Amino acid sequence: MNAIQTVDQEVGEVLAKLYQRPTYAQGDWLILLTTDHGGIGTTHGGQSNTERHIWWVASGPSVPHLEITGSDPGSYYMPGNPVDTTLLNNTPVLTDIAVTALAHILKGSGCENPETNPAWGLDGKSWLLNDTTDTTEPETPTYVEDVNNAAIEFGIFPNPNNGTFKVAVKDISGNIGIRIQNINGSVVQSKSTQGANGLTIVPFDLTTLPKGIYYMQVTNNGKQTVRKIVLQ
Repeated sequence: MNAIQTVDQEVGEVLAKLYQRPTYAQGDWLILLTTDHGGIGTTHGGQSNTERHIWWVASGPSVPHLEITGSDPGSYYMPGNPVDTTLLNNTPVLTDIAVTALAHILKGSGCENPETNPAWGLDGKSWLLNDTTDTTEPETPTYVEDVNNAAIEFGIFPNPNNGTFKVAVKDISGNIGIRIQNINGSVVQSKSTQGANGLTIVPFDLTTLPKGIYYMQVTNNGKQTVRKIVLQ
Protein backbone atom coordinates (compact mmCIF):
# COMPACT_ATOMS: atom_id res chain seq x y z
CA MET A 1 0.00 0.00 0.00
CA ASN A 2 2.86 2.38 0.76
CA ALA A 3 4.37 1.74 -2.67
CA ILE A 4 1.02 2.35 -4.38
CA GLN A 5 0.53 5.60 -2.48
CA THR A 6 4.05 6.76 -3.37
CA VAL A 7 3.59 6.04 -7.08
CA ASP A 8 0.15 7.67 -7.04
CA GLN A 9 1.63 10.83 -5.55
CA GLU A 10 4.42 10.90 -8.13
CA VAL A 11 1.99 10.42 -11.02
CA GLY A 12 -0.14 13.22 -9.55
CA GLU A 13 2.85 15.56 -9.50
CA VAL A 14 3.57 14.91 -13.18
CA LEU A 15 -0.08 15.45 -14.17
CA ALA A 16 -0.35 18.61 -12.07
CA LYS A 17 2.59 20.14 -13.95
CA LEU A 18 1.03 19.08 -17.24
CA TYR A 19 -2.29 20.75 -16.38
CA GLN A 20 -0.46 23.93 -15.35
CA ARG A 21 0.98 24.45 -18.82
CA PRO A 22 -0.39 27.73 -20.27
CA THR A 23 -1.15 25.99 -23.56
CA TYR A 24 -2.54 22.78 -22.08
CA ALA A 25 -6.07 23.41 -23.39
CA GLN A 26 -4.76 23.78 -26.94
CA GLY A 27 -2.85 20.50 -26.89
CA ASP A 28 -3.93 17.02 -27.96
CA TRP A 29 -2.53 15.02 -25.06
CA LEU A 30 -2.08 11.29 -24.72
CA ILE A 31 -0.86 9.90 -21.38
CA LEU A 32 0.59 6.37 -21.30
CA LEU A 33 1.30 4.57 -18.03
CA THR A 34 2.87 1.15 -17.59
CA THR A 35 5.19 -0.92 -15.44
CA ASP A 36 8.76 -1.55 -16.57
CA HIS A 37 8.00 -5.29 -16.93
CA GLY A 38 6.25 -8.09 -15.10
CA GLY A 39 7.42 -10.14 -12.14
CA ILE A 40 6.49 -11.96 -8.97
CA GLY A 41 6.57 -10.10 -5.69
CA THR A 42 9.58 -7.80 -5.77
CA THR A 43 11.54 -9.75 -8.39
CA HIS A 44 11.43 -9.75 -12.18
CA GLY A 45 11.23 -13.52 -12.24
CA GLY A 46 11.25 -15.65 -15.37
CA GLN A 47 8.98 -16.44 -18.32
CA SER A 48 5.70 -17.57 -16.74
CA ASN A 49 2.43 -15.88 -17.76
CA THR A 50 2.25 -14.05 -14.43
CA GLU A 51 5.82 -12.79 -14.72
CA ARG A 52 5.45 -11.70 -18.33
CA HIS A 53 2.02 -10.07 -17.93
CA ILE A 54 2.34 -6.29 -18.12
CA TRP A 55 -0.55 -3.87 -17.97
CA TRP A 56 -0.65 -0.41 -19.48
CA VAL A 57 -3.10 2.48 -19.42
CA ALA A 58 -3.80 5.14 -22.05
CA SER A 59 -5.72 8.33 -21.26
CA GLY A 60 -6.67 11.24 -23.48
CA PRO A 61 -9.26 12.43 -26.03
CA SER A 62 -7.78 10.14 -28.71
CA VAL A 63 -8.65 6.94 -26.81
CA PRO A 64 -11.97 5.58 -25.51
CA HIS A 65 -12.38 5.25 -21.74
CA LEU A 66 -12.72 1.50 -22.07
CA GLU A 67 -11.12 -1.73 -21.03
CA ILE A 68 -9.56 -3.93 -23.69
CA THR A 69 -10.11 -7.59 -22.87
CA GLY A 70 -8.01 -10.47 -24.07
CA SER A 71 -6.15 -13.63 -23.14
CA ASP A 72 -2.45 -14.45 -23.05
CA PRO A 73 -1.34 -14.64 -26.70
CA GLY A 74 1.58 -16.95 -25.88
CA SER A 75 5.32 -16.58 -26.29
CA TYR A 76 7.81 -17.03 -29.13
CA TYR A 77 10.34 -18.34 -26.57
CA MET A 78 8.17 -20.89 -24.72
CA PRO A 79 7.63 -24.13 -26.69
CA GLY A 80 4.87 -25.14 -24.28
CA ASN A 81 3.01 -21.86 -24.81
CA PRO A 82 3.26 -21.02 -28.54
CA VAL A 83 1.97 -17.76 -29.97
CA ASP A 84 -1.67 -17.65 -31.05
CA THR A 85 -1.56 -15.06 -33.85
CA THR A 86 -5.29 -14.33 -33.58
CA LEU A 87 -5.01 -13.57 -29.86
CA LEU A 88 -1.83 -11.61 -30.46
CA ASN A 89 -3.65 -9.37 -32.93
CA ASN A 90 -6.46 -8.65 -30.43
CA THR A 91 -4.47 -8.33 -27.20
CA PRO A 92 -2.50 -5.23 -26.15
CA VAL A 93 1.18 -6.06 -25.73
CA LEU A 94 4.28 -4.11 -24.72
CA THR A 95 5.36 -3.24 -28.26
CA ASP A 96 1.95 -1.62 -28.82
CA ILE A 97 2.80 1.17 -26.38
CA ALA A 98 5.43 2.76 -28.61
CA VAL A 99 3.30 2.38 -31.75
CA THR A 100 0.28 3.89 -30.01
CA ALA A 101 2.41 6.90 -29.04
CA LEU A 102 3.83 7.21 -32.58
CA ALA A 103 0.36 7.01 -34.14
CA HIS A 104 -0.78 9.82 -31.84
CA ILE A 105 2.19 12.05 -32.65
CA LEU A 106 2.44 11.20 -36.36
CA LYS A 107 -1.24 11.29 -37.31
CA GLY A 108 -1.98 10.03 -40.79
CA SER A 109 1.49 8.52 -41.22
CA GLY A 110 0.22 4.95 -41.54
CA CYS A 111 2.51 3.64 -38.80
CA GLU A 112 -0.39 2.41 -36.67
CA ASN A 113 -0.90 -0.91 -38.47
CA PRO A 114 2.19 -2.94 -39.42
CA GLU A 115 0.05 -5.43 -41.35
CA THR A 116 -1.24 -2.84 -43.83
CA ASN A 117 1.93 -0.74 -43.83
CA PRO A 118 4.94 -3.01 -43.20
CA ALA A 119 7.42 -0.37 -44.41
CA TRP A 120 7.68 1.01 -40.90
CA GLY A 121 9.07 -2.30 -39.62
CA LEU A 122 7.31 -2.00 -36.26
CA ASP A 123 6.48 -4.95 -34.02
CA GLY A 124 3.35 -3.51 -32.41
CA LYS A 125 0.22 -1.67 -33.50
CA SER A 126 -1.77 1.32 -32.30
CA TRP A 127 -4.89 0.99 -30.14
CA LEU A 128 -6.14 4.51 -30.87
CA LEU A 129 -9.67 4.85 -32.21
CA ASN A 130 -11.34 7.50 -34.35
CA ASP A 131 -8.32 9.65 -35.09
CA THR A 132 -9.64 12.96 -36.48
CA THR A 133 -7.32 12.62 -39.47
CA ASP A 134 -8.12 8.97 -40.11
CA THR A 135 -11.72 7.99 -40.83
CA THR A 136 -11.02 4.27 -40.96
CA GLU A 137 -12.50 2.05 -38.24
CA PRO A 138 -11.42 -1.40 -37.08
CA GLU A 139 -13.73 -4.03 -38.53
CA THR A 140 -14.33 -5.67 -35.17
CA PRO A 141 -13.49 -3.46 -32.15
CA THR A 142 -12.32 -5.45 -29.13
CA TYR A 143 -13.35 -2.78 -26.65
CA VAL A 144 -15.89 -3.27 -23.87
CA GLU A 145 -17.03 -0.81 -21.25
CA ASP A 146 -15.26 -1.04 -17.90
CA VAL A 147 -18.21 -0.28 -15.61
CA ASN A 148 -18.28 -2.13 -12.32
CA ASN A 149 -21.57 -3.96 -11.71
CA ALA A 150 -23.18 -2.48 -14.83
CA ALA A 151 -26.43 -4.23 -15.75
CA ILE A 152 -25.55 -3.94 -19.45
CA GLU A 153 -21.94 -3.91 -20.65
CA PHE A 154 -21.37 -1.32 -23.36
CA GLY A 155 -18.85 1.26 -24.48
CA ILE A 156 -18.98 4.64 -26.22
CA PHE A 157 -16.05 5.52 -28.45
CA PRO A 158 -14.71 8.07 -28.63
CA ASN A 159 -15.96 9.82 -25.52
CA PRO A 160 -15.62 12.82 -25.30
CA ASN A 161 -16.37 13.33 -28.99
CA ASN A 162 -17.44 15.92 -31.57
CA GLY A 163 -20.92 14.43 -31.92
CA THR A 164 -19.99 11.45 -34.09
CA PHE A 165 -19.42 8.23 -32.16
CA LYS A 166 -20.33 4.56 -31.92
CA VAL A 167 -21.77 2.39 -29.17
CA ALA A 168 -20.52 -1.17 -28.70
CA VAL A 169 -22.84 -3.44 -26.69
CA LYS A 170 -21.35 -6.73 -25.55
CA ASP A 171 -23.04 -10.15 -25.55
CA ILE A 172 -26.67 -9.00 -25.49
CA SER A 173 -29.52 -10.93 -27.15
CA GLY A 174 -32.93 -9.56 -28.00
CA ASN A 175 -34.00 -5.99 -28.53
CA ILE A 176 -31.65 -3.20 -27.42
CA GLY A 177 -33.17 0.21 -26.86
CA ILE A 178 -30.88 3.26 -26.83
CA ARG A 179 -32.06 6.74 -25.84
CA ILE A 180 -29.98 9.90 -25.56
CA GLN A 181 -31.22 12.72 -23.32
CA ASN A 182 -29.97 16.23 -22.66
CA ILE A 183 -29.36 17.50 -19.14
CA ASN A 184 -33.02 18.60 -18.95
CA GLY A 185 -34.23 15.06 -19.54
CA SER A 186 -35.52 15.60 -23.08
CA VAL A 187 -34.87 12.75 -25.52
CA VAL A 188 -32.75 14.05 -28.42
CA GLN A 189 -32.25 10.76 -30.28
CA SER A 190 -33.27 7.12 -29.92
CA LYS A 191 -32.52 3.89 -31.72
CA SER A 192 -33.49 0.22 -31.47
CA THR A 193 -31.51 -2.77 -32.69
CA GLN A 194 -31.20 -6.53 -32.21
CA GLY A 195 -28.29 -7.73 -30.12
CA ALA A 196 -26.10 -10.77 -30.69
CA ASN A 197 -23.13 -12.61 -29.24
CA GLY A 198 -19.96 -10.55 -29.35
CA LEU A 199 -20.21 -6.81 -30.03
CA THR A 200 -23.21 -5.03 -31.50
CA ILE A 201 -22.07 -1.70 -33.00
CA VAL A 202 -24.53 1.21 -33.30
CA PRO A 203 -23.39 4.53 -34.87
CA PHE A 204 -24.69 7.95 -33.74
CA ASP A 205 -24.46 11.47 -35.11
CA LEU A 206 -25.25 14.37 -32.76
CA THR A 207 -23.25 17.01 -34.61
CA THR A 208 -26.31 19.25 -34.98
CA LEU A 209 -26.80 19.44 -31.22
CA PRO A 210 -25.21 22.00 -28.87
CA LYS A 211 -21.95 21.02 -27.20
CA GLY A 212 -22.28 19.80 -23.63
CA ILE A 213 -23.23 16.79 -21.51
CA TYR A 214 -25.80 14.20 -22.55
CA TYR A 215 -26.89 10.89 -21.08
CA MET A 216 -27.26 7.58 -22.89
CA GLN A 217 -29.75 5.03 -21.56
CA VAL A 218 -29.39 1.46 -22.84
CA THR A 219 -32.18 -1.04 -22.03
CA ASN A 220 -32.54 -4.76 -22.68
CA ASN A 221 -34.90 -7.35 -21.17
CA GLY A 222 -35.79 -5.16 -18.20
CA LYS A 223 -32.19 -4.15 -17.50
CA GLN A 224 -30.86 -0.62 -17.84
CA THR A 225 -27.52 1.20 -17.74
CA VAL A 226 -26.94 4.94 -18.11
CA ARG A 227 -23.69 6.62 -19.14
CA LYS A 228 -22.59 10.20 -19.71
CA ILE A 229 -21.60 11.51 -23.14
CA VAL A 230 -19.51 14.65 -23.57
CA LEU A 231 -19.83 16.61 -26.83
CA GLN A 232 -16.89 18.95 -27.37
